[in-house]
This record gives sequence, structure tokens and C-alpha cells, in this order.
Amino acid sequence: MTEMEMRGFFAIGLEAVTRPMNAGTLFRAAHAFGASYAFALSDDRLGRRAAQADTSASARHLPFFRFASIDALPMPEGALLIGFEIDDALDTMPYIPHPDQAVYLIAPEVDGLSAAARSRASAVIRLPGRLALNPAMAGALVMYDRMLIHGRSAPRPVASSAVPGRHGPRRE
Repeated sequence: MTEMEMRGFFAIGLEAVTRPMNAGTLFRAAHAFGASYAFALSDDRLGRRAAQADTSASARHLPFFRFASIDALPMPEGALLIGFEIDDALDTMPYIPHPDQAVYLIAPEVDGLSAAARSRASAVIRLPGRLALNPAMAGALVMYDRMLIHGRSAPRPVASSAVPGRHGPRRE
């Protein structure tokens, strides 16, 4: 399935930016995974440090918005807001419902989503964080999972012999 055949859209953003480098990394990943736009809530600290991590210069290729709060976040008609939090107690990836039209909101790594964001979200998904998962990595996992679910990737090989250029174990 090509990108032109994809149905729906998604956007991704951060509720609060505690580390600007994470924001830059998330926005670079959003550009790579084909997000329709990226955004940040309640943030004034996205300057130069975020740009250092965004080596794709995503702001030139991907619309970026800043909103004062979750209440100011406009939702496209028909889109669902899906919130994500990191939970150190979890060790497996949960099922993520990826609607055709989704706006993903990644929580700060320490505090989780605000009460206002939780009440506005259609769903709140908790991601495993035992390996120091930060918001940028969490967002990349969510976008990769969406890509797999919506069929934008080649099928995975079931054995190393199925990988182009590999011919199984080396024989002496």
C-alpha cells in the first residue's frame, strides 16, 4: 500500500515539553512517519535545543502548531484524541486503537497527562517505560505501531533466509 492509498491521517504532539531535545526528536520522527502536523501545548522552550535534535528540519516540511492549553487544541471533525502516558510498572506493549483520524498526545515523562487532557481524550494508553522511555521514543513507538496496523510497511521476514542479501547461516 503506498502513501497515496493510505486512508485517514494523524497528528502528534506533546502536552508539556520538559526537555526540548525530546521535542525535536519527536517532530523529526513525526516527519519521517508521515504525520499531517505536529504540535506542543503550554510550551515556550522549543527554541534552539529542539532544533538541534531535529536534523530533518521538520518545521520546513511539516506544519507545527503551539497551543496554550489542551482547551485551545482544535480537533479536526471526526478525529479522536488519544493520550499516551509512560508507566514504569509495565513491561509489555499494549494494544493501541489507531482510528483512521487520530490526534496523539504524548504526556510528559514524569507527571503523566493533566486532568484536563485526560478528560478530553477518547482513550488514554499507558506505554511501558522500564527502559527509560522518554516522550520522543514513546511517540516514535506509537507512530511505528500505527504504520504497521495501517499497512504502510513491507511484510516482515519470518526467517533470516528471507531477508534480501542473507542466505542463512554461514557454512564453513
